[in-house]
Amino acid sequence: MLPYLLLTVGCILLDQLTKILARLTLSGVDTVPLIPGVLHFTFSLNTGAAFSLFRGMNVILIVFTAIIIAGLAFALHSLPKHKGFINLNVAIALLMGGAIGNFIDRLFAGAVTDFIDFRLIGFPIFNVADICVVVGAFLAVLYFIRGYVNVPKMTDIRKSASSSDGKDAVPKAVPKVLSSLKKNQDQHSSAKSKKASRHQSAKPQTHGKTPPARRESSKKDNRIKWNPPTKPE
Repeated sequence: MLPYLLLTVGCILLDQLTKILARLTLSGVDTVPLIPGVLHFTFSLNTGAAFSLFRGMNVILIVFTAIIIAGLAFALHSLPKHKGFINLNVAIALLMGGAIGNFIDRLFAGAVTDFIDFRLIGFPIFNVADICVVVGAFLAVLYFIRGYVNVPKMTDIRKSASSSDGKDAVPKAVPKVLSSLKKNQDQHSSAKSKKASRHQSAKPQTHGKTPPARRESSKKDNRIKWNPPTKPE
């Protein structure tokens, strides 16, 4: 905020200083040519607005200018101050500085002091405040034109949205689905392995069946053998 206020104050000071010098040095002189036929210093008092419009309506112009200054001050206070709005903030600061410079003349002198006479194209005599207003208006218009050009059209936005829904949505969704399936499969396999391990630990351990020959040999013969008596000789 501070740099833009300093720019506004600088415009006001430069405008008022040059007007004081013009009133002191040019008031009794017809014209002072800097570049003959191109650029002159010519003292003039304008009781109207730009291009000598609304002459003799000083009170209305004072009220109208005060409203404009208040609106510009509110806009300068409300606008963001980051990089994207630098040009617009500079434009408003210049507009406000030029408007205040001419407002001071109308309020205290009843007329605006003009002294810059650009005769190459027959342009009306103007002052530093008018230069600030023109430059600020040009920057503001340029800002809005660039913003309009850089805004994508609705057809482009719809096309990009439809293409993302039709083509890009499936490839972007596939990795997520695969990862979720893999996660569920791992959880299922881990649960199954835990269940099998618990079942094996609960089942009693049994030895395998022995072959018949080994089983018969391992049995003890507990039968009583009978030996018949022998005849005496």
